[in-house]
Amino acid sequence: MYWLERLILITVVMISFGIIWLIPKEQRLKANFVFLFAGLPAWILGLLVVELGLIEYPVRELHQVNRTSLIFEYLALPVLCALFTARYPEGAPVWKRIGYYVLFCSALTIAEYMIQKYTLLIRYVRLWDWYWTFVSEAFVFWLTRRAAVLFFKDRKPVKPVK
Repeated sequence: MYWLERLILITVVMISFGIIWLIPKEQRLKANFVFLFAGLPAWILGLLVVELGLIEYPVRELHQVNRTSLIFEYLALPVLCALFTARYPEGAPVWKRIGYYVLFCSALTIAEYMIQKYTLLIRYVRLWDWYWTFVSEAFVFWLTRRAAVLFFKDRKPVKPVK
């Protein structure tokens, strides 16, 4: 039952753990902070849209406990926020920095749109469409990056342990 949805969830978990290896060693402390911090806005936004009846997750993990997607909100999105912040083009021209946001948010939005169109993992109920996903993800990426910049503002770089 729901083998495609379960396969997608397992694949997302595996990819999320694989993405961790793309984070440079010297950025891992910041990435850990971002991973832990990103769960907060993702959780609040996720719960808000579910409780307002904008999105449903018909097939989800721990369906007796929570009506949101735990894998997306507590693993996939925080890992992507950590990668986003660790590889952010600091000091690059504005168009490159904006393009970086657009690239990450577009990839996630396209993936979510395809998943909601062809599976039972996500269902847009009312007043929700792909552009709200794009905006909410951009907000989470911006907020987590801002938090990391503020938190690590006066810290000296940490050398990785060999």
